[in-house]
Amino acid sequence: MFRRVFTIPGLIALLFLSGVCNPNYSGIPGKDDPIERDLKISLEGTWNFRLDPENIGLKQNWYLQDLAETILLPGTTDENKKGIFKDEWRDDRLSRIYYWKGAAWYQCKISIPGNWEGKHIILYLERTKNVKVWTDSIYCGNGESLSAPHIYDLSESLSPGEHTLTILVDNAKLPPVGPAHAVDERTQTNWNGIVGRIELQAKDPVWLEDIQVYPEVENKRAKLDLLIGNMTGWSGNADLVLKAKSRNTNQEIVFPQQLLQVVVEGKRTRFTAYYNFGDDVPLWDEFSPTLISMEVSIKARPGQSALNDSETVNFGMREFKSGRHGFLINGKGTYLRGKHDACFFPLTGYPPMDKEGWLRVLGISKTYGINHYRFHSWCPPRAAFEAADELGIYLQPELPNKAGFGRPAHDEYLRKEGEMIFRAYGNHPSFVMFTLGNELGRNQVYFDMVSHFRKIDPRHLYAQGSNNENYKGSRISLAAGDDFWVTWKTGDDLPVRGSSYIGGFAKPFIEYIPSSTLVNYKESIMGLPVPVISHETGQFQVFPDFSEIPKFTGVVKARNLEIYRDRLDAAHMLDQADDFVHASGALAVICYREDIEACLRTPGFGGFQLLDLQDFPGQGTALVGILNVFMESKGLIKPEKWREFCSET
Repeated sequence: MFRRVFTIPGLIALLFLSGVCNPNYSGIPGKDDPIERDLKISLEGTWNFRLDPENIGLKQNWYLQDLAETILLPGTTDENKKGIFKDEWRDDRLSRIYYWKGAAWYQCKISIPGNWEGKHIILYLERTKNVKVWTDSIYCGNGESLSAPHIYDLSESLSPGEHTLTILVDNAKLPPVGPAHAVDERTQTNWNGIVGRIELQAKDPVWLEDIQVYPEVENKRAKLDLLIGNMTGWSGNADLVLKAKSRNTNQEIVFPQQLLQVVVEGKRTRFTAYYNFGDDVPLWDEFSPTLISMEVSIKARPGQSALNDSETVNFGMREFKSGRHGFLINGKGTYLRGKHDACFFPLTGYPPMDKEGWLRVLGISKTYGINHYRFHSWCPPRAAFEAADELGIYLQPELPNKAGFGRPAHDEYLRKEGEMIFRAYGNHPSFVMFTLGNELGRNQVYFDMVSHFRKIDPRHLYAQGSNNENYKGSRISLAAGDDFWVTWKTGDDLPVRGSSYIGGFAKPFIEYIPSSTLVNYKESIMGLPVPVISHETGQFQVFPDFSEIPKFTGVVKARNLEIYRDRLDAAHMLDQADDFVHASGALAVICYREDIEACLRTPGFGGFQLLDLQDFPGQGTALVGILNVFMESKGLIKPEKWREFCSET
């Protein structure tokens, strides 16, 4: 049985009866401040709220009404205990406790300060789902990105004074991407809400809208592509000042300031600039992840006024290439020791939106020798890239796509989604590879999409997908135009991993051949022009650890583990559960070592992507990790022992 719950705990209701988010206005400059920086109003706090189970809110103009309930943002309906209460339901996977799929309305009272008059104002929603936005009675636009921030221009609808901001989020209206891990109930869940940064941002009416940095390692310089916004109607010369210094290093270098002029014309001006660093510019890689912090300032003088804006962008001087004999970082060979990430964060149902959270996750993986992450059919938030930049980890995000290509509306959505991903995260040096999704197939649209993305952003390597060519009966071959090949076999009898499902390939060596140091995949990659990465390597199960069940204190419960525990108890074997964990775990570690070392000893091999270093409990309950889903050790092997067969040496 289940019951509908449309209220939040009484304590929260008592604390936030007003239903007004408590905006935090920061960065109001003094009269003598030459540049008004970071004018922001944080919208974190308590919002008015209402679920829309009958989907009538649009017809009844709920954006003109005061919504009766309250909710905390950033957050989700699950975290706020809104929706259908499912505590009695038992599924064979991780299961949401408060389930909601449909329309939900969020409303906030905001106060715009007087010195925002005439400024360019945007609403910034770092991550959400299908959205519509109103200020008072004015409709301000919609978006449906699953991967990049939603940005809405409110310049015309927000004047100084009091306003009502209303946002409709509908997680039932999803693009036709299939069970991509960006929305899959079996992984991060198809949550409803707004997470990460939620804020209003104000800039002078001539502003820096976008900065993309393209490192040129050989020339010891960086190319800057700038997009300058202008809502004044004025045209003329503006001053640009470029300042740069190194960071994330023990020896900071401050580079000379450079002054340029740009002609501002029309509503949008594109401008290309070059910053010459000289011979002492530090490079970025996994061993020395030195970053460059570039401050770009613009000053325009339409009439008697002075308009200013400043943005700081962090990037790394690096060049990541592929070739016949593997991957190169700044001309030196590197080997990808990777893990698959399916977006399992069971306490929240969505990934960490803060850098500290990702420093923990990526840092744990790094202690096990991991230097590479593949994000299965989803793209992580900005904080993940920032953490990877600082730790020196190579990332492969993907489009939220498990449905393939060939339908015009779907293809256009994914093209725009990719472009937004590059604009939002392309400057991060850790962002080295990109694919169109997981196990998709192949047709001309794929070739064209890869070619388009490579043309607009050459900073990354591209492939049509991870393990595309072995899906839906496609011929096993390297796709034309791909910079690398993620696969588990390059031919019917040419595997690049040591285990297989029944029918995959005959007699996988880990299952049929005694342990040795002789197996490699040299024959499987012979003659291929690009590096091969072993797809979802490993997949060795460990018996369920029932002591993890009480740790699921967040938005999902481990109903699958409860079912398995009860079955074992019914068989009068529950007292042996710990022995089963350690025995199966010991075997799994041995098998992982065999699989990884076969990859490592293959000359010219690109690397491997473990199905996972951590458990994969939501989709078929694949408990394949030496770590549990919380990134905690199962006590099977210490990190230093694991690194004896999974490290740079």
